[in-house]
Amino acid sequence: MYTACSYLADGYFVMYLAKKNDLRKTVKYQPWFYSDMKVMAGFYMRYEGANKLGSKLSIDVVTVKGAGHFVPLDRPGPSYQMVNNFLFAQPEKLANYSLPV
Repeated sequence: MYTACSYLADGYFVMYLAKKNDLRKTVKYQPWFYSDMKVMAGFYMRYEGANKLGSKLSIDVVTVKGAGHFVPLDRPGPSYQMVNNFLFAQPEKLANYSLPV
């Protein structure tokens, strides 16, 4: 299988961006789970810090296991959950990056 966009290159880009802006890795690369059945959907990691004005910043790097270039077509359930996690984040539930669908 050939990939058009390398998730490794994206990960290195975010790592470089975080280093350049003094963000530190607060969540190491770990799995996230889809639905209440705890099916592994992929992996994620988080960088956090503050900008020059003191505003808090965070960047999550999220992969979806088994997806190709067009994630919603290949893995509709996990991609829907990933977008909902982003839009309707609940801090107490972000530790395992899994919200019920």
